[in-house]
Amino acid sequence: ELRRGKRLRCTTCHAQIVQGTHLTVTETDCFICHFYGKSEGEALENCLSCAVGACTSCHSEPKWDINIAGYAFNHRRYIEKGVSCGECHLNVIQGDGQVPPKRCVECHDEPEILQTKYSSEFIHKNHVTDYKLECYRCHSEIIHHKGEIPTLAHFDSNCGKCHIEEVHLGPREMYKGIGGIGVPPSPSKMYIANLDCTACHSGLERGEKALYTVSYDQSALEARCVGCHGEGYASMLRNWQVLVAKAEFETNKGIYTVQSKLYGLDREKVGSSTLKRAQQLLNEARRNYSFVLLGKAAHNIEYALKLLNVSRNKAGEALAMISKDYVPSNSDLQLSCVNLCHSEIDKQLLPFGKVSFPHDKHASENGMDCEACHSDRRDHGRTYFKNCSDCHHGESLGRVECEDCHATTSNLFYGRGGTGVEGIPGLKAGIVGCADCHWATEQGKRSKLENFRASCIRCHEEGYGKILDGWLAAEEQLVSHTASKLERVRRVMESKQRKGKKIYVSYKNIFEEAERNFNLVEEGKAVHNMDYSEILMANAGEKLDEVLKLLSEEK
Repeated sequence: ELRRGKRLRCTTCHAQIVQGTHLTVTETDCFICHFYGKSEGEALENCLSCAVGACTSCHSEPKWDINIAGYAFNHRRYIEKGVSCGECHLNVIQGDGQVPPKRCVECHDEPEILQTKYSSEFIHKNHVTDYKLECYRCHSEIIHHKGEIPTLAHFDSNCGKCHIEEVHLGPREMYKGIGGIGVPPSPSKMYIANLDCTACHSGLERGEKALYTVSYDQSALEARCVGCHGEGYASMLRNWQVLVAKAEFETNKGIYTVQSKLYGLDREKVGSSTLKRAQQLLNEARRNYSFVLLGKAAHNIEYALKLLNVSRNKAGEALAMISKDYVPSNSDLQLSCVNLCHSEIDKQLLPFGKVSFPHDKHASENGMDCEACHSDRRDHGRTYFKNCSDCHHGESLGRVECEDCHATTSNLFYGRGGTGVEGIPGLKAGIVGCADCHWATEQGKRSKLENFRASCIRCHEEGYGKILDGWLAAEEQLVSHTASKLERVRRVMESKQRKGKKIYVSYKNIFEEAERNFNLVEEGKAVHNMDYSEILMANAGEKLDEVLKLLSEEK
């Protein structure tokens, strides 16, 4: 197959047949062919031979988290949201692969050759096809690499083309996390991620009038939040605005109180050094407050709120110096996961294992910190199961019912939840409770088989230990027998689907009923109710046989 009308040979790519490693591929030749004569954007979008015209045609994303400025970054999450590689990987192509005029002179000194304009096809046939010259002998080098990922936004790449340095200086410094007093430099996380102004403001106020207005479309900004972070983030910006408005009001009230006190002060009764220090503190408080108003807190919410905290504390310190009746107190606004990003988490029930987890009962009612269960933001959002037993087992057993977390086991024990079968409560249902057998959980220990066997013998007699062993063996046989049949039916259905054959909804419904009964026994543990488990598994087996028969009768 011809590429650009040119015939390629093995040595077009495998050029190093003498020097170095035999028949190795020189990347330079790949880049000259694929990125020749294109700007970076065009080269990446119109890459020759690429099936989908994207970076992932050649590069697979890392399957592990990448550390960016101390924070864990996962490529897959952003690729799935449609974020392009070029948002972070800038300047990955340098050079255009053109042939400098002087390059011909390095080999040719015949005037008639240098003065004649030969076609590209002729030159390539004569040099590449017939004489096997490497591409880079004529073409200038094109460098393509991921490079160092910048950790600061490049304002001059977009905004700087239209905006002079002084325009939007407040928002720019706020975004960079500089310019305040009493708080160390703290760039916004989006600034660290190399997002410039257009990441949020593209498509909003355009033209010359944008230089003289601060108007913006709230809904458009919220749509940008959702575009990168996903559903549920539309309200985040509004929550920030409410949070900042309250903090600004309290800060302004504190500054005004100190200012009024200073104006009405009898300066002869207060030392000049005290007045000077109080005035300095007030000026610093004003500076941070004004900077947050000018810079717009949403550009760097954490930095802005910390600056307002500093302002309130400085105003309080100044007031304490000039007013004997005032006792300063630390009124810092706590920057938690909830008030910064997850403001509505306490209103949601989220899936956690086999249960729905209520954040309000843990965070709001019991005052638990997010990091009691989750990793910190540098490894954002990981959940640890190990902390559950600290509250729900041991001395705290009883704060929630066992079935709140172990619903499947409870359903099997009390003979409910099956499909197409009559419920049969277990022999001990209503007679013994979970802790009678799982007594180790009251001590904060993991329940073990020896503990269960000891519980049987303690209440009954020595021979009941062997009865438990028999139940466990029967449970293993029940589950393994039905599991193999379930997997067999699933493979048959998948095979037919791969061949383009339709699986009727009625067949799928029967299969799903069998699967539900199987899962109830497997997850609930058959020893909790052997009689009901045997009925459930028998029913599941019959349904699976029925599906197999229906599938085999199809032509």
